[in-house]
Amino acid sequence: MHWLPIMPTMKQRLFLAACTQVHRYTGTDTDTVTFGVGATFVTASTVSEDIIYVITKAVFDNFMCFKRLHPAFANLTEADMISKNISAPLYPGAVKYYKEMGWM
Repeated sequence: MHWLPIMPTMKQRLFLAACTQVHRYTGTDTDTVTFGVGATFVTASTVSEDIIYVITKAVFDNFMCFKRLHPAFANLTEADMISKNISAPLYPGAVKYYKEMGWM
């Protein structure tokens, strides 16, 4: 397998630099900076603010457990999740939780 290094022109809103760590994938023998995508939690506008608040609170109140769900989550930080590579408007229920935490 060969990883393509990220080119400066590839840095778009939906793409971000990512590092494939040595030996994470079969055939990799060095860390390689390449591109990846950020994950976005999407919901319908008909979902209540309270439900999104509860989901947001559950993720962040159990953040260390959440990070262990997938290797790609290992380097996540709360600050980055609410401010970087936002590809959709923040839902009012999420904003409510972020404000309660003093993050906004």
